[in-house]
Amino acid sequence: MSNNDDELDALLKLKELDVPAEFTKTVMTSIQQEVAIEQKPDHSLSDVLQWLALALGGVYGLAQSLYFLFGIWFVTATG
Repeated sequence: MSNNDDELDALLKLKELDVPAEFTKTVMTSIQQEVAIEQKPDHSLSDVLQWLALALGGVYGLAQSLYFLFGIWFVTATG
């Protein structure tokens, strides 16, 4: 066993450990930073292309619907 293992065993045998005064603040700050990094959305090229395809498909569908409605109006207006 190395010297570090002996020190760790000695610390683990203690009933109470003295933690630094800023320990809680340091740990909570690092947790909040990790959560912020994980929650950051990352947009890949495939995501952008999917949204672009959806938008173009929607515009095309809307145009087809308007052509259909205009055709119905034109047929009924001519009598």
